[in-house]
Amino acid sequence: MTDKQDIIQAAKTQFHHRGYQQSELDDIAADCGVEVVDIQAQFAEKNDLCRAVIADYIKEMKSNFREINEFGNARQRLSAYLDQLAEQADDLVKWGCPLTGLYVELSKCYDNLSDEAAELVNVRLEWITEQFVFMSKVDLADDLAHRLTGALHGVILIAQANKDPQVLKNQLTQLKLWIRSM
Repeated sequence: MTDKQDIIQAAKTQFHHRGYQQSELDDIAADCGVEVVDIQAQFAEKNDLCRAVIADYIKEMKSNFREINEFGNARQRLSAYLDQLAEQADDLVKWGCPLTGLYVELSKCYDNLSDEAAELVNVRLEWITEQFVFMSKVDLADDLAHRLTGALHGVILIAQANKDPQVLKNQLTQLKLWIRSM
């Protein structure tokens, strides 16, 4: 019997590289070396597998934020988060953000999954907002979090369009300077 987590990981890769709609259970099964019936034994339908993928992304994000929260202050935590994105620059430029990409696709065509997928964006946004609150920017925390999140998504898109991870890295450095200036 195949480990459920192996199936989820294979689905995450397929959804990220091909998109949810274009990903077939056959491809996911091939990626984890099982038959489609093995996947269907774990997940009744593709939507159920997608829900498991969303839940796994959220679990990973929250775990990552718990680790980052060990840094001394909110500026350092936000900088550490941006450093992680810089380390992922090549993949982000090649494939885009897996969380944002999945949310955007599901929000267009899959009403039954779009609210769950919105959590992929909202968990990150809530954590960023919390960091600005810790920086004593309580009245501006929501706006600053929206600005930073929008800037991140925008710069990833620009770097993708130019096929240049250095564009992303440079802009992440500028965002870190902006955060440190507060």
